[in-house]
Order: sequence, then structure tokens, then C-alpha cells
Amino acid sequence: MTMPEQEQPRELRSFHLSKDLRKIIDASKAVAKEYNSSFIEPPHIFLTLLRLQRDAEIRPIILGKYVRLESIIASTESLIHREPNIADQTREPELSKRSRTVLIFAEAEAKNEGEDEIRTTDMVRGIIREEKGPVATVLSMYYGTAPEPFYY
Repeated sequence: MTMPEQEQPRELRSFHLSKDLRKIIDASKAVAKEYNSSFIEPPHIFLTLLRLQRDAEIRPIILGKYVRLESIIASTESLIHREPNIADQTREPELSKRSRTVLIFAEAEAKNEGEDEIRTTDMVRGIIREEKGPVATVLSMYYGTAPEPFYY
């Protein structure tokens, strides 16, 4: 799904994030550092969600009946290893343009659900909406295509 032309990636502080999602994004900084990256990319956020929210509400969105969470975690870690890393060790990782675009998708998902704040489930759906993104590539290995965002 493409982003509307008038909607350009915004700064993180302009988004109304839930407390849980704010913690996930903060923890994603450590994952970006772990992989020697200057930017927090959608795969870093996705991996953090998978690691920290193992049995929570995101599980039904990404896991099919026969897909193991550990398999998706391993595939996401492998994907991050293949991405180019340009780390500036003197500063904290910041959200990439791609991550801010995914936040716009997540914000739209929250609004579709009638919510004022972006939750972790909205973030997962936003990451899935990045059709040609690396996380969609990982998920397509298991589903043939990235799953449609699931609403419950």
C-alpha cells in the first residue's frame, strides 16, 4: 500500500503511541545497536515485538496454524544480518524514514479501529502493510504472500 502524497514521514513525537508501543520502539534501539545500525528499521521493530510480545495480542495477526514464532524470529534475524549496516557509534539509533512511514500506516490502522492511540497490534498491521518491505518478504516465506492484516 502506498502512502498518500500529502502524508510525508513525520517525527516520532507527532504520533500518539500507546505506552506499550513506546516501550517497544525504545527497546528497538537496542536491537538496532545489536545489529550495528544507526537507524531503527521496521525489521528491528518487528523483531522487538516478536521477542517481547511472544504470547500477547500480536500472535494471531502473524501466526498461522502451522507457523512457529521461533521460525519467524530466526528468519527476521537472518534478514537483518543481510541488510547493510552503517553505524555511527557516537549517537543513539533513530527511526528511519521507512519506520516513520510504517508508523503512518499503523496510525491509519488505529483510526480504522476507532482508536486515538497507536497500539502494538496497529504497528504489526502497519509493518505488514509495507508490501514490498523486508518483513513482508519474511512473512511471504511462510504464507506465500504477506498475510492480510487480521482484525478481531
